[in-house]
Amino acid sequence: METSKEGYAVFVLYMSVIDPKAIEAGIALYSFSENGSFEQELKICEDCLLMDAIKEPGEGYLLLATMDSDVFLYKTDDAGNVLKTTKLEDKFETGSMVKTKDGSTVISGGISRTNNQNIISFESMMQWDLRILKIDVNENVVFKKTYKSEKTDSASDIRTTNDGGYIIAGFQGTETRQLYAKRDGMSKEEQKQIEVEKKKHEEFAKKNIADFWVLKLDAEGNEEWSKVFSSDKHSGAVSALQTKDGGYIAVGITKAYGAKKEDIWLVKLDKSGNCEWEN
Repeated sequence: METSKEGYAVFVLYMSVIDPKAIEAGIALYSFSENGSFEQELKICEDCLLMDAIKEPGEGYLLLATMDSDVFLYKTDDAGNVLKTTKLEDKFETGSMVKTKDGSTVISGGISRTNNQNIISFESMMQWDLRILKIDVNENVVFKKTYKSEKTDSASDIRTTNDGGYIIAGFQGTETRQLYAKRDGMSKEEQKQIEVEKKKHEEFAKKNIADFWVLKLDAEGNEEWSKVFSSDKHSGAVSALQTKDGGYIAVGITKAYGAKKEDIWLVKLDKSGNCEWEN
């Protein structure tokens, strides 16, 4: 993304494997001049994972990151120096965010339905709800909404719309995230459970079915319409934005075509969410 001055900034998630049991990860900023010359590297946080980054009005950036199952907002200056760190109540499994005209920040993400902090079972791992959180410039919660369905809901991207609402692109269906667990201090019975869950996960991943999902919300976060485009293979919407005619264009992926490969899926919707064409 561009900086307030002439130049560019790239936020990256870096990972280094020390040994199979020790992986270092964090967020770093790489700065480049206007002509693309590398200027500096600055580590922003360690043991954290980057979910999204946006340019703040004026100078600086806002980063959405996770650390030890907690979610943080990092406010930095143009050079990447952290000015403020805010811990959020919600534990987003995935996340994206957008700035509104009044300076508020709206965050979308998936919230796991499990409260088990040690073992993530196959059944609970597949159950996510969509959560939308809006906070004002003083970090007060304006609204917090949870959208539940019989399936797993996860947002990939959120954008503002001309009417002050939001358009969300994501996946709805079943999710085959990598199974993980905190192994420190686990009993033999817990370790056995992990192996059982892994086998379930491997069998389920062979099907790997999710649907292409677009959701429209009003300015208060209330659902206006929800559209799901299904196929017999894994699919999902990655991004959506409003077009000049007041409708929306959504892009995503699908395995419905080709030989076990992902293809691009483009869907054009009118302002009410009706499909005008897809490709």
